[in-house]
Amino acid sequence: MSQEKLQQAISMIKAGNKQAGQKLLGEVLTENPKNEQAWLWMSTLVPLDKQIFCLEKALSINPANMQARDQLMRLKQRASAPVSQPVPEKVPAKEAVVRESRVMDEAVQTQTPVMQPVANAPITVPRPRVWTKKNKYGADVIMLDETHLVSFSVTQEKLPALLHILNERAPAGETLRKMEKPIRPIHISLDRITSVRELYGILTIQYKDTAGKDAKASVTTPDKQTAEIMQALQHGLGEQFRSVAKPTKMMNVLLPVSALFLIACTCTGFFYWLANGLAAEQPDIHGSATARGLGNLLLLIGPNGVLCIGGVALLILLAVLVANIAKPPTETTLVRSVTTQ
Repeated sequence: MSQEKLQQAISMIKAGNKQAGQKLLGEVLTENPKNEQAWLWMSTLVPLDKQIFCLEKALSINPANMQARDQLMRLKQRASAPVSQPVPEKVPAKEAVVRESRVMDEAVQTQTPVMQPVANAPITVPRPRVWTKKNKYGADVIMLDETHLVSFSVTQEKLPALLHILNERAPAGETLRKMEKPIRPIHISLDRITSVRELYGILTIQYKDTAGKDAKASVTTPDKQTAEIMQALQHGLGEQFRSVAKPTKMMNVLLPVSALFLIACTCTGFFYWLANGLAAEQPDIHGSATARGLGNLLLLIGPNGVLCIGGVALLILLAVLVANIAKPPTETTLVRSVTTQ
């Protein structure tokens, strides 16, 4: 319910109806005072001292939000200037709770905006987080904002257009719509996600589609950024989701390694048969440059060389299988917490 109200409030603010949006944000914060995005959006609607208060609340929930931290630093510097109001003194915890409650109560009860933005006060709208991974064909992109998760790929020639669109800092869904013919596009509303599982850097997302049916999508994360993406997803999904880490099921280890083992055996047998035939007939190899290169390579290494290479590949796969059985990899899952009445 809080997530739906937050999305409604954001839509109202973007449409210019800041009064109604601010009132709805106050209701969201009354229901869930630890909603980081609600505090960030509330900070865009209030005067200087209240902006500082809202940003401090957001940072107490997510200290890793560097954008909010930088904004808070700029506001404090502005507040400490001689022409500005002094920085509010630290108050005891009991008085801070009363102050926080008063901010939320006023936002809910009054029919007029609680606080009008100060002229020229810096306004920060939370922008989507972006992760990219370049490859020889182009780039893979993952975007996450307060309402949606987006993933797609682009070709090499589309990279300049992608960089231009990303510089606009538009919401994730809008960025996807602006891209011309994205590859493997995925666009999921956060409030429809039921679980997220991460294994080997691949996110398996279970969600409800627009028809209310169960659906599944897979997203490959950039190297060394999987943990950061999972943490951002957990913050975006809200308090009702918790992270569970456990050793993966043995079937998740056996299936991919067995498939690779079978492919390696098949390739070894095929290339052995091909090399054996070429060695016996010593033909003049014709065809494309790739075919001639492969034929000459097989003549060079011979059937025994193919067996050695295939045997080494099978031994490596066997070692990987044994290592994963002895110590199964850890899978991390974001699941909805079960609450009891």
